[in-house]
Amino acid sequence: MLGKRVEDLAKSVTDLLVRQKQVTVGMPPSNERTITAPLPHHELRQLIHTAYGDDESSAMLTQELLLYLGMFIRTDPQLFTEVLRLRVVLIIQVMAQELARGLGIPAEDGSDKLLDLSPYDMKSLLFHIMSGKEFSVGSRKGKAGNISIASRLGKVSKKSDVDRLFAGDSSTTGEGGDTGEEIGRQQQGQWLRRRRLDGALNRVPTGFYSNMWSLLGKCQGLSIEGRVLPPTLTREMTAGELKFALHVETVLNTIPQPEYRQLMVEAMMVLMILVDYKVRGWSITR
Repeated sequence: MLGKRVEDLAKSVTDLLVRQKQVTVGMPPSNERTITAPLPHHELRQLIHTAYGDDESSAMLTQELLLYLGMFIRTDPQLFTEVLRLRVVLIIQVMAQELARGLGIPAEDGSDKLLDLSPYDMKSLLFHIMSGKEFSVGSRKGKAGNISIASRLGKVSKKSDVDRLFAGDSSTTGEGGDTGEEIGRQQQGQWLRRRRLDGALNRVPTGFYSNMWSLLGKCQGLSIEGRVLPPTLTREMTAGELKFALHVETVLNTIPQPEYRQLMVEAMMVLMILVDYKVRGWSITR
């Protein structure tokens, strides 16, 4: 609102770009802007504010997150493994959702709570989301307005506990004294949340794009959200070419819901395994 400048913003974005991480700002699909080359500070700031229109809060939050992402890629580059494009607005959305879920507040209040975070808490929440590990969010006792974020290991139940759970025996106690009902409650929505997080980060499994290239060479094309990936791409680009990976990424990003996008990635992985198994099976029988 006051046009205040975020120091080192252009440097942070450049640090992401030189490590082959594209950045998008603004709400997809109509207002999303992709940053593919370094820009001077004033042009970058203008692009961000144009993408968000009158939403000054999101514009400033985007600049803050870009600053932290630039720090992370310099100090913890492993956080960005198998991520080609950072869609900042989706990261903002998933951060707000995680806050609402962890604090037990309505989903619509998550955005306001996110804007109320201290820089330390904002950076910590972003780091935990980028890490891909399980974490919990709660209120920090005695400090109104602040939150606590802690990494945690997911509980793994014994096979006998899982069997009884599916059998409908809610009185079963697992290791640590958890009942079958409690185990079910802990696991409810776990995979939806994980897919939403990975989808918002555009994270894919290792070797996904090279395997996609192989898959296209063995079929007549793939249709995703009305967009077609033709087999001719394998003749125009190599399996390890960044241009090919970005082309596939662009098609996947036409899927508006992050969790559905991630589910599509998983479906593609299953197809890759099936095709590979079938081809190897033919070679063995021959």
